[in-house]
Amino acid sequence: PEELLARVSAAAAAGYRLEVHAIGDAAAEAVIDAFEGTLEGSQAAHARPVLTHCQVLGADLIERMARLNVVANVQPSFVPTDARFVNDRIPPELHPTSYCWRSLLRAGVVCAGGSDAPVELPEPLLGIFDAMTRTERRDGGGPRERVLDPAAQRVFLPEERLPFAAALWLYTIGGAYAAQQEQRMGSITPGFAADFVILSTDVTADRSGAKLLEACVDETWVAGVRRYSRAPPAAANTVDGVSTGASVESSAAAGMGVASRPEGGGGVTDP
Repeated sequence: PEELLARVSAAAAAGYRLEVHAIGDAAAEAVIDAFEGTLEGSQAAHARPVLTHCQVLGADLIERMARLNVVANVQPSFVPTDARFVNDRIPPELHPTSYCWRSLLRAGVVCAGGSDAPVELPEPLLGIFDAMTRTERRDGGGPRERVLDPAAQRVFLPEERLPFAAALWLYTIGGAYAAQQEQRMGSITPGFAADFVILSTDVTADRSGAKLLEACVDETWVAGVRRYSRAPPAAANTVDGVSTGASVESSAAAGMGVASRPEGGGGVTDP
């Protein structure tokens, strides 16, 4: 712990953002101790140190994360992968605070969704699905088998499943907040950077999340410029023979309904 505190303090003094990876509760406690020993009061809230993984925590650690404004960089796809062995390797008394994205959000901890690629697949739609369903992945089973194979429906901590809006929040506003960019990206808002995707199907109304596994990304726009199109180049810029152009100045006030972060909370509301 002393060496970790020294390294974290040196990084902060040199002007670096603080982010440390920790999986177990003892490791998470050591990291939070280092954050608290390095950052004081309002400085911690402004610095937004990041704790990556947050797989095994405790109620006391979650409370401290909220108080210090520690951002939880979580990987929802760890749940179906680890559910195969987590009951054998983690003491039962720690289960309620393991992989507990919903509890973190309820406690006021801002969570950002990721994949830890190449450990998991860098597919945000799959990550959103896993945050919603938390279904076990069998040995040799790919991600889409989890929704197609009835034997793959065992769920680890079903009470920690997120509704679609909250799962989407992890990968949009949550990620922007972790990057300290929530005033210009993360939601489809007038004046924000026009970063968005167009999907092949509407995934917003399906409470099961299955549509997320069927959807394809038709277009990807970054800062108002189309950077990817699944359509052939000749068809990508036209609708009914009329050119649509390849850039927009700012995002429109429409889309998938990503809500702003409530004061003091992580954006979760119970469905």
